Parts: sequence; C-alpha cells; structure tokens
Amino acid sequence: MHMVWRWIKYEAIPAATNDDELPTLSVVIPVYNESEFVTNSIKSVEFSDYPKDKIELIIVDDGSTDDTWEYVNKAVCSIPMSGISLRLLQHPVNMGKRKAIHSGFSTALGSIIICLDSDSVVERGSFRNIVSPLMKDPTIGAVAGHLIVSNVSNHSTFSLKCLLPRLLDIVYDHIGNLPRSALSAEGFVTILPGAFSAFRAEAVQCHVETLCTSTFLGRSLKHGEDMELAFRIISDGWKTVYQSNAVVHTMAPENLEKAFLMFSRWERTNYTFLFMGYPALTTQKALKLWLAIRSRRDQSSLNDWDKEKQEDKLLIAQEGMG
Repeated sequence: MHMVWRWIKYEAIPAATNDDELPTLSVVIPVYNESEFVTNSIKSVEFSDYPKDKIELIIVDDGSTDDTWEYVNKAVCSIPMSGISLRLLQHPVNMGKRKAIHSGFSTALGSIIICLDSDSVVERGSFRNIVSPLMKDPTIGAVAGHLIVSNVSNHSTFSLKCLLPRLLDIVYDHIGNLPRSALSAEGFVTILPGAFSAFRAEAVQCHVETLCTSTFLGRSLKHGEDMELAFRIISDGWKTVYQSNAVVHTMAPENLEKAFLMFSRWERTNYTFLFMGYPALTTQKALKLWLAIRSRRDQSSLNDWDKEKQEDKLLIAQEGMG
C-alpha cells in the first residue's frame, strides 16, 4: 500500500528556466547497425531547447557492418554550426554495448552524462526535464526518463507488426514507468534505461571501467548494463529517481522473434542481479523505510502523550480553582 500511495502522489520536478543555471551535458549515443534511424536520434539532440553551447555530443559506432557510419557523418554535418561540441568514435570491430558505453562515458567532459539509444528520439524539452532533479538535489546520482513506443501504428488493418508495438507500449508503462514513479520517492529506481537516462558524472564515471570486466558465474556479462549501473550507484549511497516529463520515443520489436529475444535478455538480467546483491540492497532499503515509518509513529505517539499530559494538567488546575 505504501508503494501504491507513492505512485499516486508522484509528481515530476519542473524544468529550470534559467539557462545560466543549467549544467553541461555529454550526450552519448552508442550505435550498432542502426543505419538511417540514427539520424533521428542525432537530430533530436540538435533540435532540443537545451543551450547548444552546453552540449557535448559523443557518438560511438560499435563496429557497424552496414552503412550506419555514412548516415552518422551525414547527420552531424550541421552539428558544429549549431554550437554543439561533437566527437565521433568508431570501434574497429563490434565489442558490445558495454564497451561502447565505456568509450563514451569515460571520455565525457560534461557534469551530467546522458545515455541515448540510437533508435530513440528525445522530445524538445526532455534534456531540461531530466537534469532538473540532479540540479535540485545533490544526493541524486541518476535519473531515468519516461519511455514511449514510437512505432505504434494507428492503421486500422490488423497485423502482428501493428499489434506488437502497441502491446509493448502498455508493457513498458506497467513494468517500467509506473513502478519507477513509485520507487522514485524512495530514491531507489533500480533500472536506468539505456534508451534515456541521465547520470551525475562523479557518480557514474568511477564505474564505467567495471562494465567491461563484470562477470557472472565466470563469464563476462554482455547485458544488463542499465541495471548494473543503477546497482552500483545506489550501493555508493546515491539516490536514483524517475522523471515522467523527460520523454523519449523509442522503437519496439515488430515481430515475435525480436520480442522474445528482448524479454529473454531482461530475464537473464533479472536473474543475474538477483544473485549479485540486489536482495541485500532491497532489504537494506526496506529496513530504512521501516525505521523511518516507525520513527514517525513513535514521534506521533510522543506528541499525543504530551498533549494528553498538558490536558491533564489543565484539568487539575481548573479543579483546584473550583
């Protein structure tokens, strides 16, 4: 019931309107075989309402084997003229998303590092919105954005290609956005989606090296970087929160095979971190929450007792006067 109440009471933090107060951003876009769609991601950064002189855009091509690199170079032609600082990194071979994130995050110069998937597009005001919790509260280490499926079709013709993204949009809300809004009040958002999340540089850069060396049962981890970063940041004592007004539109699978692979990856990640320490973190958080509630109840009982004591004294005084 406590978490339901948290979800009901959740409110996003308004964006800062004073450009001078806004922090510098490093927007990292890891890309692998996205071809022309990466253009949309890059352009959404360029057309955002965030001050361009405060944005560093880092695009990491993780050894794409199609024409992605050509599309990247075409898309960034106007970036330098906009005032955005640009860096293009290219891996000689595909090394995995963890290595791509490492390449971008470890060299980022902004005080806030934003991860944006190459199949995702941010709304015009999303950068302002996602940094506002980090500006307001120095104990917050990372912020998760709000995911909406972009390839939901309004076409009346029934087909699996149209139906599946629509269903996944509902799934993203029920297992992603809604739980995050409830957990946000506790500063305990346990997944920071790669589609769109913001990190305080000092909270995340100390952990990017471990993304490339993390193992589970003797094998290198190739998935779950969104949960691992949250796990490590929370373990360091930082809070992680969610911003419903920091909207990103992302592509969802349009066939069962890709959807199955996505859910399989999610399940592997859940089981991995179930054994890697999340129960300890969750127990610790639950204990702190129980102690906080108990403390409030004890304080309330003490206040009631003081009130009754004062009333008794007043009654005795009145009887004495009578």
